[in-house]
Amino acid sequence: MKRFINPVPQFLKSNGDLCSAGKLYFLQEGTDILTSTKAIYLDAEGTTQSTNPVPLSNEGRMPNVFGDGKYRAKLYDSANVLQWTRDIDFDAESAQFEEWNSQVNYSEKAITQGSDDDYYISEVDNNKGNDPTVGASAQYWSKIALIEFFNADKPGGYADNAVVIDAGRLYASNTANNTNTPPHATWDDLSFNNAVTGNFLATGTITAQNITVSALKTSSTARASTTTVSPDPDLIVTGLVNGGYYHVTSWIKME
Repeated sequence: MKRFINPVPQFLKSNGDLCSAGKLYFLQEGTDILTSTKAIYLDAEGTTQSTNPVPLSNEGRMPNVFGDGKYRAKLYDSANVLQWTRDIDFDAESAQFEEWNSQVNYSEKAITQGSDDDYYISEVDNNKGNDPTVGASAQYWSKIALIEFFNADKPGGYADNAVVIDAGRLYASNTANNTNTPPHATWDDLSFNNAVTGNFLATGTITAQNITVSALKTSSTARASTTTVSPDPDLIVTGLVNGGYYHVTSWIKME
């Protein structure tokens, strides 16, 4: 749990005067009933519960106050006159990316680091006590990947499968403790390349548009039969997909 605002706040009344000997109620979210208080604590571990309302000193200051989740706060002066009402969220003040804490009530979209060193984002509000590294908590947390800009001075280098950006390209490490600067054999280039090499296997339905292939017959080719059509070796083109539909245009030059 995190401290409320700052360690030594000094509260003022609505007219700007010091709220000397006032008191601050911490109520259940969404209620204005003063008897519907919600537990607050004197320590971040939540072991020592605080009085509620919290009495202010003659200087309008309050002691340590730690909380868990959302509250409605109401400030009263020494004459029990309401000065203001605010809805607050203690967990919203906590730092993102900290190690997961079973005592923290995480809000939706909060990010924490699990014991496996991976990061997780909360899928629900009021997410408390659900360890993100445990399979049963998948309904509460989703693992996320963080992409770093390559740092040649990173202590220990990059882990296997770590993804980085360098010089506008995306790389994935294929080895542990990778201290090499991409491009390098220890990095797989994940960026799109205009040139594709190697074997290409296409399955399913492929639709190609605005692709032009051509063949030019530069010399005559004898035919053994005048009734049977056979492929002309000079007019064979490659790169076509079986089962595809093509529009063929031909030109014949007469000499």
